[in-house]
Order: sequence, then C-alpha cells, then structure tokens
Amino acid sequence: LATWRNRNLAQAFRRFVTVVQEQKRQRHILQSFVARWKGRLARRAFATWEDFVRERQFLRRFIAVGLRTKSQQAMLAAFHTWQRCAKLERENSLSKQLSARD
Repeated sequence: LATWRNRNLAQAFRRFVTVVQEQKRQRHILQSFVARWKGRLARRAFATWEDFVRERQFLRRFIAVGLRTKSQQAMLAAFHTWQRCAKLERENSLSKQLSARD
C-alpha cells in the first residue's frame, strides 16, 4: 500500500515537473513573440513618425521658398513704385523750376 502511494506520488510529481517545463517553454515562446511584436510596432511607429517629419520639413521648405519669392516680388514692386514716384517728382520739380524761370 505504501509502495502504491509512493508510486502515485512520484508519478504525480513527474507529471507536475513535465507541466511546469512545458509552461516554461510556452512562456519563453510567448515572450519571444511579444518582443518581436513590440519591436515591429516600435519600428512601424518610428517609420510613421519619420515620414511625418520628412513631410513637415518638405512643406516648411516649400512654404519658405514661396514666402521668400512673394517677399522679393513685393519688395521689387515697392521699389518700382518708389522709382516711378521719384521720377515723377523730379519731373514735376524740374517743370516747376522751368515755369518759375519763365
């Protein structure tokens, strides 16, 4: 009777050891899977962020060039207006001087 109990106890212990080893193996597999999955998610998130930053940089350069061009055009137009006004003022001044002499 004692032998049977010991045998049953030994079988139960061996079965317990087998189950624990299997759980360890499955936990290791799952941990590896989760690590790869997290790595993939992190890479994907970084790639998405990188694309977003690249697009923002491109748009920032595009807008800067457009603003610079518009600013230069406005300055040129203002200069031409000033030049025209200065020329008209000189002509008016000269005509007043000439008419004052007469």
